[in-house]
Amino acid sequence: PPRSTLDRSAAASDVYKRLVQVEPAEDATIDPQDAAATKVQSIIRGKQARGKATAAPEADARGAESPPDGREEVGGEAGAKYFIVGSVASATGIYGMSLVYLWSGDLDFDALAASWAAMDGLDPFAVVGVGLMLVAFGFKVSAAPFHLATPDAYAGASSPVAGVLATASKAMGFVALFRVLIEITMPEEGEALWFVLLAIIAVVTMTWGNLAAVTSENPKRMLAYSSVAHAGYMLAAIAAVGSGLGASSTTELVLVAIVF
Repeated sequence: PPRSTLDRSAAASDVYKRLVQVEPAEDATIDPQDAAATKVQSIIRGKQARGKATAAPEADARGAESPPDGREEVGGEAGAKYFIVGSVASATGIYGMSLVYLWSGDLDFDALAASWAAMDGLDPFAVVGVGLMLVAFGFKVSAAPFHLATPDAYAGASSPVAGVLATASKAMGFVALFRVLIEITMPEEGEALWFVLLAIIAVVTMTWGNLAAVTSENPKRMLAYSSVAHAGYMLAAIAAVGSGLGASSTTELVLVAIVF
């Protein structure tokens, strides 16, 4: 054939080889259908590789956003439990305050102490009202059996929040207990009305908190039960004050020790 025809055929063969990206062997001929299939397979593999490269950062981002071990779910459940139980306890305490107000007509501490000292016998409004207020304070200091939401709240909270719950929250609860039990209902002589009840709660709280802490594997739950047991120790000291066996100087010393 003429030389121009051979040159055109060679140029077309070179263009075809570049399109299909297949280097033929020296003594082999290329089937156009096989070359096209090879080209399609390479395109598919390239798309799959790009898809994997795109999916990997997205998976890493999702893993970074979601907390490990379902911590977010645990924290939400613990917060919901603590909120519900705390709301019920607060409502109970407020209802008790309303009964005390119906009995005395005043919520000033000095007026309540004077009304309690002048009371002949036991007025149902006063006794039931103070008892309901003790329920709210018992939840605040995590005294048994009002402590059931405390371990879950500690386990679901962060370490700083768990530390605040174990210290500041309980301190405010004991301050409220002092104001109600010591300033208002404590008689000048003899044991207080709440002495036996508070002593039983203290014993149950100490026992329950220590036994539960021994069997706990989560450090935060162990901290929660340890705080329950320590609340029992302080309740036992308040019960000792309510027994009326100590002098006024001894009572002051015990109260200072509890606050410390």
